[in-house]
Amino acid sequence: STSNSKLGNISNTYETSIHQAGENLFIELGSHFVNGATICILDLHGREIIQRQTSHSMVFDIRPLSSGIYHILLSDGKQKILKRFRK
Repeated sequence: STSNSKLGNISNTYETSIHQAGENLFIELGSHFVNGATICILDLHGREIIQRQTSHSMVFDIRPLSSGIYHILLSDGKQKILKRFRK
């Protein structure tokens, strides 16, 4: 029997997703982070507040952070993604 998969011609690439819901920050690494990434939360002055390693996805509890604007930096040593979020 022949399979008519709708996924047959779709590339298996996807972008990194970072979104905030309440007191949690959800991060899902895109397909270009093959070997995982280091995730850092930085204050506005670039000081590292939190650092974690992940191979696919992670949830940060941001309740301990003071109100303000922060940056999240994802890096695998070759590429970097920097996003801003407000607590």
